[in-house]
Amino acid sequence: MATLTIRNIDEETKEKLKVISKASGRSVESQVRMLIAYAVEHPWEMTPVKSTEGFGSSLAALFDGDGDRLKIPARDEYPDEHLKKVDFA
Repeated sequence: MATLTIRNIDEETKEKLKVISKASGRSVESQVRMLIAYAVEHPWEMTPVKSTEGFGSSLAALFDGDGDRLKIPARDEYPDEHLKKVDFA
């Protein structure tokens, strides 16, 4: 295994790492290893998006072409027997 030294981490970040590590039952070192491994395996989740588009356009682009996956079934596709009629009179 390789060794990596990280310098100049601010105290606030270090304290947050301690809290997260304790909550997950890991040592800080183990937590940092896990975070680095995750970042390497999922770089697209860790890379900030830099765009000249507005938020709405960026959001729409994320779902562009996903209409079939996000299909909302028609009302008549659901059985009505589980619904009870309520009289509000």
